[in-house]
Amino acid sequence: MRHVRLLSVQYVYDKGAGRIVTKYPGEWVKVGNQQATAWLATGQADRPDMPDLQAMPGCGVVLPPGVRPSGVSGLVVKHADEPCLEYARTLIWSGVNFRGDLLAVGFMLLDTWEVAVPILSYTQLARDVGSAEDRDRTKRTARDLRVPVYDVRLLFLKRCQATRRLMDVWREEPGDRSLAFLRALYQVKPLICALPTTWVLA
Repeated sequence: MRHVRLLSVQYVYDKGAGRIVTKYPGEWVKVGNQQATAWLATGQADRPDMPDLQAMPGCGVVLPPGVRPSGVSGLVVKHADEPCLEYARTLIWSGVNFRGDLLAVGFMLLDTWEVAVPILSYTQLARDVGSAEDRDRTKRTARDLRVPVYDVRLLFLKRCQATRRLMDVWREEPGDRSLAFLRALYQVKPLICALPTTWVLA
């Protein structure tokens, strides 16, 4: 069980009262870990008392050369030419502007998931991305282009056999990086948590 502070109206089962009660923004509630993580991930709750990221061992950030690591203070940072699984829990970050208040949540999601990554768009699907050759290649792998594409500019990964294989396949796939990542997902099939588009701000 975890305490979170609500940012939206929620209906919560009150064990003492034996019924569902309405809870309002600003109220603290105690709920199961899965529900708490879901609310935190979607911006329906927060934890202003969230521990410093320095207290989360094994987490780090991989950035492209030349990108300044602003907004990820408290984390170990490595610059690399290619995305890599440098840490037990790695954020592969292009430098895009994102919800820094959700950084700890992204790493915590890796308690359950092997990959956590935002959806790129709610209106743009695989059929709308990349070249015709990229889309043909993706259709052969995924069998359908009416699927969401992920925003690989902000990618949380747990280092494990599945994600090592995912990274290897992704590196081998040519063309548009989002479609290449999608093809790698379909081939490796890691446990993936699709995050809302609102995690990325630009």
